[in-house]
Amino acid sequence: KEKDAYFRAAWVSSICSDFAPSADKETMKANLLKVLEYFELMNMNAIIYHVRTYNNAYYKTNKAPIDPQYGTYESFDEWDYLTWFIDECHSRGIEFHAWLNPYRIKASGYPEGTTAEDVAEDYKDYPINPASDPKNILMTSSNGAILNPGLENVQKYIIDVCLDRAKVYGLSKKGYVRTKTYGVYREKNEYKICKK
Repeated sequence: KEKDAYFRAAWVSSICSDFAPSADKETMKANLLKVLEYFELMNMNAIIYHVRTYNNAYYKTNKAPIDPQYGTYESFDEWDYLTWFIDECHSRGIEFHAWLNPYRIKASGYPEGTTAEDVAEDYKDYPINPASDPKNILMTSSNGAILNPGLENVQKYIIDVCLDRAKVYGLSKKGYVRTKTYGVYREKNEYKICKK
């Protein structure tokens, strides 16, 4: 079959209520199959699927907290929904693209006066994660926090996260890893934070 020259895709994220995540296998399958049915109905040939929103993970990893709506580190050994979902996409001729927000820890909502030290406390069980060290955290004007994209150790961590996902899920051959950087831009090989 000749490859379709057009990229017909949509972003899919549980934080936008595109589907309801579930640690229950049958519920998660049913919810994601509804997404794929809609993609087939709309003749889409690619999905850009959110796997990392707030310095967390919707997959098995020891680099960041796993969102409990998707399971636990141990439950992924019993059933890895993402492996199943990627296979389901490919069986329908739909490319799978992993969408990661690289730097965002929390967009907004920390109580007034929250410090980088307070945020780092949430990551004490993840020493690999740069958010476990307050020196790697920038607090934002919207009472949020991001990993400092100008730091080399943060950049290396993000690259490692992307490469790890590509290796585990075979995305180098079957799909792609994409990052969305909000509020950060690159100028003369330096990362800078956009000012509002």
